[in-house]
Amino acid sequence: MAVFIFAYKGIIEYIELFALEVEDMKYIEDVLEDIKQIDGPSGKLRDRILDAYDGYEYNGVSEISIDRYIKEDTMKAKAYRIGANYPGSPKIIALIDDGKDHYVSTVIDAYIKE
Repeated sequence: MAVFIFAYKGIIEYIELFALEVEDMKYIEDVLEDIKQIDGPSGKLRDRILDAYDGYEYNGVSEISIDRYIKEDTMKAKAYRIGANYPGSPKIIALIDDGKDHYVSTVIDAYIKE
């Protein structure tokens, strides 16, 4: 009986640890909401995007790529495709306005493209 109780406690502890990890996990929808809030110096745009992905993983991959996505450009904004470096991972398309003086970058729209 003592061995069973010990094993049961071990399983409960593992489940509790897993639950804590799941609570701390960031989902792509959370990243999208963070990216939509970006507005600041153009020189810090890459860092702000990477900060938005902090805590996000796709199939264990947390390395993020940020690429220009010209085919989604609009008259007012440049498009960027952002996502984990893993085949099939969801990508966020962010439409970014550099402003008149190219000093301030503002995300004017963003959406998930799978």
